[in-house]
Amino acid sequence: MSSMTSTVALDANLILFSDKPVLMRAIRDHLRECKFTNVTVITDPERLMTAMRSQGADLLIADMDVEQDCSLKVMKKIREDDHLFRVPIIALSGNASKDTVLKAARAGANDVVVKPFPLKQLHDRVVAALSRD
Repeated sequence: MSSMTSTVALDANLILFSDKPVLMRAIRDHLRECKFTNVTVITDPERLMTAMRSQGADLLIADMDVEQDCSLKVMKKIREDDHLFRVPIIALSGNASKDTVLKAARAGANDVVVKPFPLKQLHDRVVAALSRD
């Protein structure tokens, strides 16, 4: 655990969204090893919005490499939602192109992490996102 982790709330509600549960479980397990206690994996976009509202999500990590641009649509919905619009979003993408990064930003992502990535890099981005006011 880095010293930066101790300055953020380890009980923050982190939501991981993807249709690739193996990837999300690996990320969830790593974040739990880093002492984040509330990490939820969700694969269904309708359930995602409900869970974010009911759990009071503090951060969303969304895999952009899902079918039919589902993550982009979800990010836009979050930014339009009166209760969720301030939740930081980290988008994960297997495509490092400028176009992909711009699409993510336009949809509402605060940050984009390109796959494959070291888990420490994602951890550092999570800590940074949770540290912002």
